[in-house]
Formats: sequence, structure tokens, C-alpha cells
Amino acid sequence: MKYRVFILLSGEHPTLPRSEVIASLEADNVKFEHLSTHDQVLRLACEDPMTLSECIASRTSMAKECCLELFYCSAEHEEILHLARDVPWDSYVRDRSFAVRIRRIKNYSKGIDAHRLEADIGSIIVKCGGKVDLDQPQVMIVGALTEDVFMLGIRLSKVDRGSFEKRRPKRRPYFHPSAMEPRLSRAFVNLARSPRGGVLLDPFCGTGGFLIEGALIGCRVIGGDIVEEMVRGARMNMKYFGLDPSGIVLHDARKMPFTEVDAIATDPPYGRSTTTAKIPLPKLLEDFIGQAAEALKKGRYLSMACPLGIPIEDYAQEADLELVEEHRFRVHRSLTRRILVLRRRP
Repeated sequence: MKYRVFILLSGEHPTLPRSEVIASLEADNVKFEHLSTHDQVLRLACEDPMTLSECIASRTSMAKECCLELFYCSAEHEEILHLARDVPWDSYVRDRSFAVRIRRIKNYSKGIDAHRLEADIGSIIVKCGGKVDLDQPQVMIVGALTEDVFMLGIRLSKVDRGSFEKRRPKRRPYFHPSAMEPRLSRAFVNLARSPRGGVLLDPFCGTGGFLIEGALIGCRVIGGDIVEEMVRGARMNMKYFGLDPSGIVLHDARKMPFTEVDAIATDPPYGRSTTTAKIPLPKLLEDFIGQAAEALKKGRYLSMACPLGIPIEDYAQEADLELVEEHRFRVHRSLTRRILVLRRRP
């Protein structure tokens, strides 16, 4: 039997949240079918919604919550209530407490009063035996208004986005201004389809942000950096969070001592506060791409960042890597980061 689910996505980037969810499900071998994509909402069909929702909650950083879809319709108040009356609410909330929350994405469907809609749906559910509890409901009913559509569902899981705040770079014992924020670091790890129990490599590990996020989802992590202070700092940060890397070594990413890794996620040096050890950046990245292809298992993925103007696609083609997807992320006025996902051909 196929169930429908919808996933509410963060609005911090137009394309990354959706791609991170898809990559995470693929990494965990969760089977699904794409139904539709809307602004900050992704709809999928699957046979095991609980496994899918657990993957979303435990892996992703740019999703917010996952819901079992009850119905999907145009954003019209009366149509929504008509379909709400047809839901077999007694099988979901009889003798249980519930609350209804309507999420309006941006400013869509301004003609619908979200508070009134919550109350009207709540009244329908009460008649079927549910008990309202706005503080600690046993069942959370979630609706989403986006573009010109509405969907209603039962929350299956919620991402603990606050946990990422505890790992922000300035809250670690070793800090460097080049360190990436943990939510974006986790997205890189997931874009690389890093399998739980598999080996994740970050050959430009810096302060260890990618290694921390990979270890927290169950990867065996290894890293390296050409700067000895960074190697010591990464080890210090991993220890601070109670994580045990398989290895963090001093190395040159153009001559990596690693083979047969399951995923690579990395942010090579290119910003104002980083060093390339006097190696021209295009040459550094070209050599790294060749080494990465040799280190990766066939069919596995590499996620990486680089600035505009570097012909990564050409380097990848020569190394037998194919470009799977690209996202662009503006860092500041003079730097736009390209986020690339490459795959070693089988």
C-alpha cells in the first residue's frame, strides 16, 4: 500500500532543502516516489512512512517536519472543510488529544484566515471524539498553504533544528572564521549520500565541521588537512562532542592516502580566511578532483564547494566523474559559492 507524505522545508535556500531530503532518503535506501514540489513543501509517496519520517528527522538539517498526508486540494476554505469532513478522524484521534496548526508559506493564500481554518477543522475533529490540547497534544494535525494548494496531515516527525545551534563554530573549543555553519555542513554530508556505517572522507577538514555532522548520523569519518593546527583543532572539536573519528591526518589533498571510501564531502580553501599553501586554486582543485575519483568507490558521490569561475566540470569529466546537481549560495558580495554533487561512474 502506498501512503502519501509531505515534508515542510526551510526557506534558507531555494533548492538545497529539497535536494538534501532526496539525497538523505537515497543514502538510507528508503524507497519513495516523487509526487510534487511546491515552495517549501515536498510531496512523496512511499510504502513505509514511519521509516521515511525517521530518516528525515534523524538526518536532515533543512527540513522541518514530515506529515502523513490526509488530503491535498486547492487553497479554498470551503473545499478544505468539505474534505476534512470526509477524513475518518475517529481512527486517528478518538479519545486522544490533538491540536491543529496551519503553516502559511510566505504570503500565499492571503484570502484564507489561517486561525479560522484551524478552528473550523478543530470543530470537525471534536465531533469525532478528539479532545483539544494546544500545549501538549498527542496528535498534531498540520496544514500547509503554499502557492495555490493546501495539504493536511498528521505529523510523523519533527527535525530538531535547535540542536545545530549548539554546534555552531564559535561554540566549539577550536574556532576558525572559515568554518561552515553546522546546518549547511550536514547538508553537504547528506548530498554526498553518506551511508550510515560507511566511510565519509573530508580531505580539507579544517576545524572538523563535516566530520562532526557525519559522525552524528552514524558514518565512520576520516579527514585530513595540510595545516597542522587545523588537524589538532579538528581532533579537539570531535573529542568535545564525544565523537571518535577513524582518523584525522596531516596530508596534502592532492596526494591522498585513502581508497575505497563511500562518500566525500568537503569545502576546499578559497575564501579570504583560508590558505591554499601557495598552490593556485584551479591547479589545487584539478589535482584534488583526480585524487577524489581514485579514492571513491564506483557509483558513489562527492559533494564539494568552489567559487564561480573554476571549471570543475572539465576536471570531473577527465577524472570519470559526472555532475549530478549544482546549487549556488551567496556568501557575501564578492563571493558566490557553487555547491556541486559529483558521482563516480560505475
